[in-house]
Amino acid sequence: MQIIDKVQDYITENCSLYSMLYFELLSSASESLAIRQDPSSATEVEYIDRSRSGSFNFTVYAKSLSMIKAVDQLHAIEKILDLPDGIKLDDSFEFEKVEIVSPAFWIEKTTANEYIYCSTFKLSYNAWR
Repeated sequence: MQIIDKVQDYITENCSLYSMLYFELLSSASESLAIRQDPSSATEVEYIDRSRSGSFNFTVYAKSLSMIKAVDQLHAIEKILDLPDGIKLDDSFEFEKVEIVSPAFWIEKTTANEYIYCSTFKLSYNAWR
């Protein structure tokens, strides 16, 4: 399982979402959510015991006919991801720290009058085998 999959699962399990959280692309529906790993200087170090630590940036997108609904959804996601002390997900993985890089901001209004907003995060993690 990739790190972004763990983030997607954590959001889905811990936040009430108005849409399925898609990977990479928003759906064609007017109400849609997506998560994607950002191009960034992602780093990962593997240790002699095969444990790993690293960090990378990711963005969550929200599309809705209502600006307020899209922004409120991102604020709810920001709230559950605001983990300055981290969280251990299971015996093999933990979010060491999640930082909000950019809180909810406007991207565009589509020709179908849908509003797209996004929030950007930086995840630091540890993984064990």
